[in-house]
Amino acid sequence: MATIDITEQALGTQSATLRRQEIIRKNDEIKRLRKTGRTKNGKIRTVTYKKTVIFSTSKRSVLVNIDALPLKFKVARGYTEQKRISKQAERDLKAQYDKDITEPLFNESLKQSMAKKSNGENIYWVSVELYWAGYARGVREHRQKVRETAQSTFDAMSAEDVSELSHELGVSEDKLTDAVMEVISKRKNGGKA
Repeated sequence: MATIDITEQALGTQSATLRRQEIIRKNDEIKRLRKTGRTKNGKIRTVTYKKTVIFSTSKRSVLVNIDALPLKFKVARGYTEQKRISKQAERDLKAQYDKDITEPLFNESLKQSMAKKSNGENIYWVSVELYWAGYARGVREHRQKVRETAQSTFDAMSAEDVSELSHELGVSEDKLTDAVMEVISKRKNGGKA
């Protein structure tokens, strides 16, 4: 009888081990088939399981997309503009380096800098931070304006205008084009050929 009990116990332990191994194998298979993604701010989480994609948001609403078909999200009116202003304010505050105070960008920057714990919500430090952020924005805008080259009159001329001008001057079109290009290159190089 004692040997039978030992055998029964051994079989019971063996079947428990088999069940445990089967559970582990199934869990590994689920982990392998499941890919999880999350947006940077953690607002939308995606779980891909076999042919189903599950989108869950922070509002506890879950959208299930079967066979990974493309989803169409409706974006509220003005949301993109609000996000653009918010991102620009973040960039300005990160730069630490003046815009009109009625501008929404300034208000957004003010809100973000007031929310920072490093400022201690002290208006003095907030104003210093906003001053440098506005300064950096002004410098950045000035650099962008300098980069954008103004269109020269030669660029604005069409082929008909060039042929008409060459006929009036009595010069061939090729010579006129070469002369204008030479003048433009001299201006760009500071008077050097």
